[in-house]
Amino acid sequence: MVASTSPAPSTTPHPPFHMSHNKSAFLQPPSLSSPFVEGPNGLPGFTLAGSVIVLSPVLVPAALVVADFMASGVPGGTLLSSLSSHICIVNFGSGHRTSDGNDPIRIGSANNWSLFSSASHWLKGDKVVLAHATHVTSPLAALKGFFRASAAAPHLIAETIPFSADATAPAPPMPTVSVGRDRLFAALGKTYTQEEFEVLCFEFGIELDDVTTEKAIIRKEKHLEEDESDEEDEVIYKIEVAANRYDLLCLEGIARALRIFIGSEKNPLYTVSDVPPKSILRMHVKPETSLIRPFVVCAILRGITFDEARYNSFIDLQDKLHQNICRRRTLVAIGTHDLDTIQGPFTYEALPPQEINFVPLKQVQSFRADDLLEYYKSDLKLKKYLHIIENSPVYPVIYDSNRTVLSLPPIINGAHSAISLKTKNVFIECTATDLTKAKIVLNTMVTMFSEYCENKFEIEPVEVVNSDGKSNIYPDLSIIKMEVPLSDLVDPIGISLDATEVVTLLNKMQLQAEKFSLTGGECKIAVYVPPTRSDILHARDVMEDVAIAFGYNNIPKSKPKCMTTGSRQPLNRFSDKIRAEVARAGYMEVLTWILCSHEENFAMLRRKDDGDKAVIVANPRSADFEVVRTSLMSCLLKTLKHNIDHPRPIKIFEVGDVVTLDGDGEVGAKNNRRLAALYCNVSSGFEEILGLVERIMKVVRAPHLRIPENYITPSDEPEYFPNRQCSIILNGKQIGNFGIVHPEVLKKFGIPDPCSFLEIDIQALL
Repeated sequence: MVASTSPAPSTTPHPPFHMSHNKSAFLQPPSLSSPFVEGPNGLPGFTLAGSVIVLSPVLVPAALVVADFMASGVPGGTLLSSLSSHICIVNFGSGHRTSDGNDPIRIGSANNWSLFSSASHWLKGDKVVLAHATHVTSPLAALKGFFRASAAAPHLIAETIPFSADATAPAPPMPTVSVGRDRLFAALGKTYTQEEFEVLCFEFGIELDDVTTEKAIIRKEKHLEEDESDEEDEVIYKIEVAANRYDLLCLEGIARALRIFIGSEKNPLYTVSDVPPKSILRMHVKPETSLIRPFVVCAILRGITFDEARYNSFIDLQDKLHQNICRRRTLVAIGTHDLDTIQGPFTYEALPPQEINFVPLKQVQSFRADDLLEYYKSDLKLKKYLHIIENSPVYPVIYDSNRTVLSLPPIINGAHSAISLKTKNVFIECTATDLTKAKIVLNTMVTMFSEYCENKFEIEPVEVVNSDGKSNIYPDLSIIKMEVPLSDLVDPIGISLDATEVVTLLNKMQLQAEKFSLTGGECKIAVYVPPTRSDILHARDVMEDVAIAFGYNNIPKSKPKCMTTGSRQPLNRFSDKIRAEVARAGYMEVLTWILCSHEENFAMLRRKDDGDKAVIVANPRSADFEVVRTSLMSCLLKTLKHNIDHPRPIKIFEVGDVVTLDGDGEVGAKNNRRLAALYCNVSSGFEEILGLVERIMKVVRAPHLRIPENYITPSDEPEYFPNRQCSIILNGKQIGNFGIVHPEVLKKFGIPDPCSFLEIDIQALL
């Protein structure tokens, strides 16, 4: 919780590239290079067939319905079609290179390809805007692939759409650690050229992402011009590491891991110092903490020696952990204190904010806790964490024996115990809502910086006394032993190594190993996992380290032992045929989010939530994504609402999945593919929807699927108008319904005209 001297990199996983049905939604700014030309309004573009195609940041109107094939970096394109016939927007994808560089949109899901190849009827307009996200491999190749997929490409006219500077780029997929090159080489005991260091990083499984200087970083943050004096500044290496390797989030961890990898150092042994029971420091936990933040773990670094670089690295590691495993302090918050300024034993309490008063870090006046949170609402860094406790009736607080406040977790430390370059003994406390993650965070902090202690790699323990009287000693630096058959480590990789070679490779990856044989002759490897490697959870994790140490480039190529021929799933193929049939009936397809708000899924459709149907998102990013939809109705009504000015009649449809709870399923829920169609006009158009139902049931007739003549029966669903609705019955089971949408439902969605709606389970027709 100590303020960092430099901004912590984002360490969250790469989120899916999403857009919403909101007028403030924007595409990301492009990353462009030659041979582009200057298009209208100075935006970059290129020419094709005499027309200028503008690759521009695009304001996504609420009229657009989004098909998102970019989640988790899946390569491909996204076709966005408004209900207007005058504009079509094509967005090309993720930036991951595909196996076919000339046709990136074809790589990916089968639905992606079929969407382009069968949707030429969408391209009725005369205006096309090509937009793309950052890192697109080849926009021009993607455009060629798109034209090859659609035989009815319209004439292209460039059109620019405004872009908001408020749009933020997606977070990088892995954390990046900035370290001084010279200091890193000094820690390694060897100097490398940039090319040599890049090779070393690749062999170890990390990546040298960028080379810059401290002045260049500051200049970029402040948008200043280039300075020729940068050559004299210290070179900064930005190294990309795996998100679950918390031991590599600082220079100390990277240098130690690389030294062990190249064989210049052996694995260190981390020990807990032997402190007499009467002398051990204690942290007493009050029962009220269970109301807000129930866990705390502690440790002490005795006789530590800081210089400016070590101190900055110590603070920076805290920030990186806060952004990564701590999930922006919601799961764990780290507090570091000068032990010589405070007096044990300590107490961890939860009190009303009016009863907490102290001088916070970098302040000179005392604040009451509730006033302090109000004060920090204007602080650019700390305001992001206020929501964690501000609505709680009690705030967590840590006192020493003199009732001096050490910290108000997870917001800020007290000024009294602030650490500095002169600090010799550091008291570390981690408060948490997740005890396992708290132990990992504490172990990471003490193992990384115990090398600067007077007794190297030795940590002084602290006893945490819980409110029930039970106590635990932290940190827990125990070594976990795993016994893995040799075949489980080499066979999945496709290499042939003996046990001695595997042991050598594992020792290079900080995993102590030894071989032993069972009486049956099977050879096993005993792997001892140190407290720094919390990412090792399974034998497959050990196997991955063997593969890294062996070298992915050294794995011999081999042909598959069996050949298989891939084909499309019958349900996807059937879905495409249904799409084509409904499109021929004059309906325009839309693709919407599978997540919606709880109100849209139930109350706005006049439905009640019985708690046994909908899958609820535990931690939604916004109120618009609280529930996995159980019906397609709300999605089509929202689409209609945002296109209410479109000429009548409006005829739209969607073929997509809904999700419902399923106690008998492996994951507790199941997907169901459905067709939904919506007709809106000055009259209800019930006959239009009825005609579509009859057409669908006619074309799917087959010898194995006998549809009776009386498959339509009256129904009583709350979202439809009474006596103007029907159910579709097949083999004695209701597979769908249709009717005139209830006026109350239309009013809640802001739709003034009458509508008729159809929803049918197409899996039941397959």
